[in-house]
Amino acid sequence: MMKNIFMRAAMLLAVAATAFAFTACNDDDGDGKKPFESDLIGKYAPAMQPEDTQGIYGDIFITPTWKDPNNVPTVDLSAIFQQPVGIDMLLMLTSSMIPMLYAGGLDHFDFNNDGTFAFGYRELEDFTNMKFSEKVYTFPSSETQELIPAGAITYYTRNGLLYFAVSKQFLTKIGKEQLDMDLTEVVSGMISTYHLENSIVSTNDLFAIPLKYSIDEAGIVTIKVDLAMMKPFLPLLSELLPLLPEEIEFDMMGTGTPSKIPARKVVGELLDGLLNQTNALEIGIRLKKTA
Repeated sequence: MMKNIFMRAAMLLAVAATAFAFTACNDDDGDGKKPFESDLIGKYAPAMQPEDTQGIYGDIFITPTWKDPNNVPTVDLSAIFQQPVGIDMLLMLTSSMIPMLYAGGLDHFDFNNDGTFAFGYRELEDFTNMKFSEKVYTFPSSETQELIPAGAITYYTRNGLLYFAVSKQFLTKIGKEQLDMDLTEVVSGMISTYHLENSIVSTNDLFAIPLKYSIDEAGIVTIKVDLAMMKPFLPLLSELLPLLPEEIEFDMMGTGTPSKIPARKVVGELLDGLLNQTNALEIGIRLKKTA
């Protein structure tokens, strides 16, 4: 099961061209390799919302500013709520659930001093009661190493941006082995077709995409994307919508009788609402440094 999860994740990163990164931070300057440098190096755990004293709600945020606050766009969740739901209401309804998933699911995240990263997570065992596994699963591990070798996915920071990236050698390898195609050429073609040259770094060795980050005096790291960073990807994401199932079954209330949700339509409405019907939008998380 875990192999399937990581392979699906790798495929999604490649196809959507939102892959993660390795760069010239280690280029040879004539005196051997430069040491890897980043002010993010360290160990982190999910930061909790300021008002949360019990460590239940992780600090994760989605903050849209609507073009027309009196006519917020809706999504078709009639199967659950018997009517379309405004995206602002949907965000309010999930304002506890998503932070609890973040706080309970992510155990730790490490930015290592060589450009690699690692994280530990707990599996969600009971959605209704937000119960997570006692066991902490880790990446990388001996199992994931078979699918994602060391050095295939890394990070670097530069000018207030955090870049995550994937090596083209790795994409080429998994593309030929799993899909019988050259994923490097596919991603390069998408960058050209959808004019993403200013949104995705492409070198001879890698693809990388930036996120904004900042660090406050308490060691809290905010990692986020904003509307200007996301909107160039909308045409590509719209083209990828047909890859989603038309319907999914979802038992939100734990009744044992799942509702059928038009997943493809809902995702399309969310993308349009958040990226086309807003003047500003930020999506991000906060991490607290522990070592």
